[in-house]
Amino acid sequence: MNMYQFNRDYLSVTRLADGLVIRIDDQDPNYPEFKTWAQTNLPLLPEPTLEDLQEQNANAPIRLLDRPLEWFEDSRVGLPQQIGDEWVRPVVAVDLREEASLPALKSRLLAVLAEVRFQHETGGVVINGSQVKTDRESQSTITGAYTRALDDPATTVRWKADNHFVTLDAEAIKMFGGAVFTHVQGCFAREAELAEQIDLCESVSELQALGATILAGWEV
Repeated sequence: MNMYQFNRDYLSVTRLADGLVIRIDDQDPNYPEFKTWAQTNLPLLPEPTLEDLQEQNANAPIRLLDRPLEWFEDSRVGLPQQIGDEWVRPVVAVDLREEASLPALKSRLLAVLAEVRFQHETGGVVINGSQVKTDRESQSTITGAYTRALDDPATTVRWKADNHFVTLDAEAIKMFGGAVFTHVQGCFAREAELAEQIDLCESVSELQALGATILAGWEV
């Protein structure tokens, strides 16, 4: 009669006669033979503990978090979990909203604020019904045209707005330049205002309440 030895993972056995590894799984064609042997020779199949299984799957694939992290969260790889037939190590969010984390959370919210300002600053502005680009390259181009218009009242330029070209004289150039300047400076002024409020927060709850408002008030 064949003899078997349990492998360390308790998920398979080795048939001693020929070294064949048999998974304790109905999908393994050799499992029924082992199962019959076990019913006669073993009083009870050993059941691995959850800790045993987690240790055996310590290098399981990492499953990423299915949403972006909030500014007050960090992430870590959790303990292995079995999802369906697969063992994975899920990434989990860690909430950092505790008073000891206040300085670090202020830095994080300031970084979020800078990104929000940049998106609004470079996201364009509507001038006289036309959408005008305000990315950094466009700002530089507009500044150059504005300077030229100040020096030469006869200056005209062809300008692209809303995917069509318009001809701007010196007065229009100065109007466009002034509007873009106002838009950009308004964005930085809003960032400065909110940054000061972040710095003045004395608790995590105050900071969280402020964090919920930084997407508003950018209509400049």
